[in-house]
Amino acid sequence: MKPIYLSIISPLKETSNYLPLCWGKRKILCGIFLLFPLLYTQAQISIITALQYRVEGEGEIIIHQHPHIEALLGTRYTGDEVKIVRTSGYRVQLYVGNNSRKAHNYVITLASKVRELFPDTEVYTFFTPPRWICQAGDFSTIEEVDAMLYQLKSFLPLKDMFIVKEQI
Repeated sequence: MKPIYLSIISPLKETSNYLPLCWGKRKILCGIFLLFPLLYTQAQISIITALQYRVEGEGEIIIHQHPHIEALLGTRYTGDEVKIVRTSGYRVQLYVGNNSRKAHNYVITLASKVRELFPDTEVYTFFTPPRWICQAGDFSTIEEVDAMLYQLKSFLPLKDMFIVKEQI
């Protein structure tokens, strides 16, 4: 007859070879999972710090910048900007000139005059080779642009004003 204490210990002896192996694997896995975040945070060095790190025998980089710029590194842009939707519309073409300084000066003068007469109307001056162009307004219907053309003809003595279809 076995003593009682041997009957209690003998099942443990049978599993004693299994437990240390299992606990050893668990310790290793736990260690890996605990050390992994430390390795990850160590790898998150900013590009500015990495560039300024001095290595013997290599060049030296010094970056002068505002601290807010470094604070913005690694952040995502939220995209709160207003998106511009372009659609087909109409403008009044006031002038089309040639590729000269005189035409450029005239377009600038004409644009400032239209802005003075109609402060709520957008005026566009641009160069499309080989000519300078001045256009006014962003109208979605032909009736609106026609009314503007009539007003512009009454204020400005230009004979070559007409309606053009544009992306507004």
